Amino acid sequence: MRTGFYFFVVALLFLTSCQANGQKMLYIYAGMDDGHAIKAFEQFEQDTGIRVIFKRLSNGKILSLLEEGETTIDIWYGGPSILFEEAKQQGLLFPYQSKTREEIDPRYLDEEGYWTGVYVSILALVANQQWHMEQGIELPKRWTDLQRVEYKNWLTLPDPQETGTGYLTLTLFQQIYGELRVQSVVQNINHNVSEYTSTGQGSGRVVGAKKSAATIMFAHDALRLKKEGYNDLVVIYPNEPTTYEIGAVAITQMSENKELAKMFVDWALTANAQEIGKRIGNYQYLTNENASQPVQAISPADLLISMPDHEQASRKQGQWLTQFEKWRAKE
Repeated sequence: MRTGFYFFVVALLFLTSCQANGQKMLYIYAGMDDGHAIKAFEQFEQDTGIRVIFKRLSNGKILSLLEEGETTIDIWYGGPSILFEEAKQQGLLFPYQSKTREEIDPRYLDEEGYWTGVYVSILALVANQQWHMEQGIELPKRWTDLQRVEYKNWLTLPDPQETGTGYLTLTLFQQIYGELRVQSVVQNINHNVSEYTSTGQGSGRVVGAKKSAATIMFAHDALRLKKEGYNDLVVIYPNEPTTYEIGAVAITQMSENKELAKMFVDWALTANAQEIGKRIGNYQYLTNENASQPVQAISPADLLISMPDHEQASRKQGQWLTQFEKWRAKE
């Protein structure tokens, strides 16, 4: 994971103007793929002349920094809406309703303007097809198939404590299995897990290298890994409910550059900005109704979906993560 700052060059005239007006540079913490973030910020600078300084961090880390009072974050870009909702409830985000929100599907935004979705990522089963053929094991079709004894020490999953992908998986299981069944499902799957990764994409690389048999991750991340050469990966949309993450953008309450931050949100919501991802192999479903969707993207409307409950996921985050740690500790 890259954690350093990336600096970009802008026109001297603009820099002089900014300094004369006492404006600071725009600081953005990105929770999306490195390559996507870099291309987006390069394009934003070209389109607006505004200088961007950014860090790529896990979204759990970004939320922690906001909770700790980090003052250098103007924008949080590309993180899961569940964590944005948690930040909203803690008073860490600044409400802004961009005019461009009129082009965004209402399902993918916060009504009060604390965050707005820029893409949608579908949660899926991802498996190594070659491993399954060699073992003579049928590919998984349901989340509960990950309980199979054949998967003992052959699963790699994203950690709910550290990744938005992992926590979204946990909230989905809570929703579809309920309190009476979720513990046994999580514990049975945990018995087969050899590693929990600190990034949602990390588990896919392990599976792609045939060091693990299967994982749960976002479909677009797996498709990008296939493009990188992990040809044995297969994306499976389960025949039971799945859910999705809304990748969002928000202005932080602590931002000292709110006018520049508003300009970035306006830009990020446009169809042109959202279409940057597909040019580098990111195939999320886009939230702007005027955007040209990647041919590889699948609409949530085409799947059996358990709608994400942001309020509940935020309210019960501490409880569910504590439960998970207890369940994981029991063998």
